[in-house]
Amino acid sequence: MASSRANWDEKTMKTFLDLCIAEKNQLNWSNKCLTKLGWQHFYRGVCEATPSMGTEDTPADMYLDPMATSNARNMSKRSTQEEVVDSPPKKKSGSLEDYVRELSETVATRSQKRLSREQEDLDLAMRILEEDGIDEGSDLYCMAIYLCKNVVNRRAFTKMKTREGCLHWIQFNWERENK
Repeated sequence: MASSRANWDEKTMKTFLDLCIAEKNQLNWSNKCLTKLGWQHFYRGVCEATPSMGTEDTPADMYLDPMATSNARNMSKRSTQEEVVDSPPKKKSGSLEDYVRELSETVATRSQKRLSREQEDLDLAMRILEEDGIDEGSDLYCMAIYLCKNVVNRRAFTKMKTREGCLHWIQFNWERENK
């Protein structure tokens, strides 16, 4: 058997199958294989079930002796060169709670910005009404504020250039709304 292939004894095979069955029972299985969460559980289970140090096949002393690995390397058929590889740091994978917290903060910030923008636009509409000489308590003032609750109406109203255009726009849209 080739040395690059896994050597499965009966105990290892049973561990493998038990872990796969456990993940399938926990619904961590897609159509063909384990899901990401299933693989995480499987990996943890393999690490717990098959310790890599101090077993009868791999004595614990071997890990303490750095020469053992270099001697094993020297006995290989191919010559090798030691190379230093500078890999970029692995991307930190946050927990689900971190992602939910960041998402909620983003939504809250965006909502706050939208509300402050809407308030600024409504303040502008009110200032235009006051500059055009429309009294704050009048029916015309109340109609305009009611119509300006809608963002499209508010944008159209604030872009009006003349007092007559504003008054006509208020009357026209009020009649359309109340037909």
